[in-house]
Amino acid sequence: MFKRILLSLGIIAVVGSSAVVGTRALLSDTATLTANSFSTGTVDLQIARDDTGYADTQTGFTLTNLFPGQTGSAFFWLRNNSTVEFTLTGQVTDLSGTVAGSDVDLRVFPVDGTGTYVGGTVTGPFTLAQWNASPQVINNLLAGVGQRFKAEITIHSNVTVGGGTDNFNMSFVGTQVAP
Repeated sequence: MFKRILLSLGIIAVVGSSAVVGTRALLSDTATLTANSFSTGTVDLQIARDDTGYADTQTGFTLTNLFPGQTGSAFFWLRNNSTVEFTLTGQVTDLSGTVAGSDVDLRVFPVDGTGTYVGGTVTGPFTLAQWNASPQVINNLLAGVGQRFKAEITIHSNVTVGGGTDNFNMSFVGTQVAP
C-alpha cells in the first residue's frame, strides 16, 4: 500500500511538472530587432591665411630680418567645419635652420580682426624645440566656427648666429571635446 501511495505521488509530480513546463512554453514568445545601424560624424579642421580659402594645407608665413631680442608676428585662421567642439593642439615638425630650436620662442593665441587677444588659451611661449618634442594645447574651437590666431616668434637675445633662415612646419589637430 505504501508503494502505491509513493508511486501515485511520483506520477502526480511528473504530470504536474510537465504541465508547468508545457504551460510556460505556451506563454513565451520572441521578437527580433534586425538591420540596426548607426553612422559616426566626421570632423573637419581647416586652415587659411585669411578668413577665406580654407583648406587642409596652407602655405605659411615668412618673417624677415628678425634680430636677437625681437618678436615677429603672423596670423592664420583655423575653422572647425564640423558639428562638434574641438580641442586644438599644435606641433612643430620639420624644424631646420641656423638658429637652434631652443633659442626661438613661439606663442599662439586667439585674436580678433585687429590682432587683439580675445580670451582663451595663450599657448607658450615654448621654444620651437619644445613645440617639436610634443604637441601643445592651443584652444577650444566651437563647432562651425572659424577663429583667427596670432603666432609670435621671438629670437632669444643671446643668439649670436645671423644671416640664416630657419624653417618649420606646424601641424594642428582638432580632437572632439567629450560630450
